[in-house]
Amino acid sequence: MNHNKIACIGEMLIDFVCTDIGIDLKNGENFLKKAGGAPANVAIAINRSGGQAKLATKVGLDPFGDFLMETLRPDNIDMSGLARSITPTTLAFVALQSDGERDFTFCRGADAELAWQDLPNDFLDDVGIVHFGAATGLLDGELYSTYRRLLQEARQRNIIISFDPNYRDGLWGDNPQEFITRCRPWFHQADIVKVSEEELAFLTGEKTNEKGCEQLHQAGVSYVTVTCGHRGHGSAIAQAGNSWFRLSPLPPLIQPEPATLLLAHCYSK
Repeated sequence: MNHNKIACIGEMLIDFVCTDIGIDLKNGENFLKKAGGAPANVAIAINRSGGQAKLATKVGLDPFGDFLMETLRPDNIDMSGLARSITPTTLAFVALQSDGERDFTFCRGADAELAWQDLPNDFLDDVGIVHFGAATGLLDGELYSTYRRLLQEARQRNIIISFDPNYRDGLWGDNPQEFITRCRPWFHQADIVKVSEEELAFLTGEKTNEKGCEQLHQAGVSYVTVTCGHRGHGSAIAQAGNSWFRLSPLPPLIQPEPATLLLAHCYSK
């Protein structure tokens, strides 16, 4: 059997995006419904880039869950790992504030309940890479247990592991250190890590991208990709004990969601 599929696991949710630009959620009045969840976005982008993705996630037996499933179908995502629950679909609300920062809040729902038993027995049989999106995946609950079991199974099969911390302070409240603590074991297991430069500094405590990537390489990561906003993305590769970091501009066409499409570009090759 060919192992040419990329399995993505994590949240799929509804993003309610505030269309009142420059204000926070407290004062926002108008919202646009969009399909969201970084692992689902990566799966879609992989297929649109010529790859083959499958998605493991859980949504509610409600109109929002129906909407999300209909969003996936045109891109022929393998949905054998998608489960439904009587718990409502997870919702996220986001606003772009006047300082350019995003204001997030989450109403956690069905994604938290994805259990190992929800995945088909042959889920990994045709998979060459497993991508773990960690926005909600490292929070306590059934999904966290499933993450760890899937990581163990993938490692036993010598499947490439990809990890995106995707830190959201709205999920971790007053305990961001717990997020850092839970990420560290993944850096020892992952072959590929995708971070923003803000996350890299937050997770490693280093002041430069070069030093941050070097720390991840020392933990065991082979390839680090760092999104750097309008400046593009950086790539760092560990080889023979050395680390190189190179900043490259993103093509204008993919500026809207560089992280998702950058991952898709890497994984579909």
